[in-house]
Amino acid sequence: MSLTLRDAQYLSWKTIHKFGSAKEQILLDSTATILKKAQAIADELKNSGSSNKDSLGLLFSELLFSLFIIAEQQGLNLEESFLSAIDEIILNLVS
Repeated sequence: MSLTLRDAQYLSWKTIHKFGSAKEQILLDSTATILKKAQAIADELKNSGSSNKDSLGLLFSELLFSLFIIAEQQGLNLEESFLSAIDEIILNLVS
């Protein structure tokens, strides 16, 4: 299955909406999850000798899920922002 970044963001948001009243707690948990997952990724990369691609992939996916939920809640279009950021990064690299 192939998704655009926008599709993935919306799918993540729709997923938590299925939980009704628990969604507010999920949103709060998502903010904390971003920090925890980012730290877990850093730890995993620091210990690259023991790095497991499946474990690292899962950590990145959980981090993205949390980011997508918060971005959708805030009305952000991460796909548009991402493409803009990539353009700027490339421009800075070539100049």
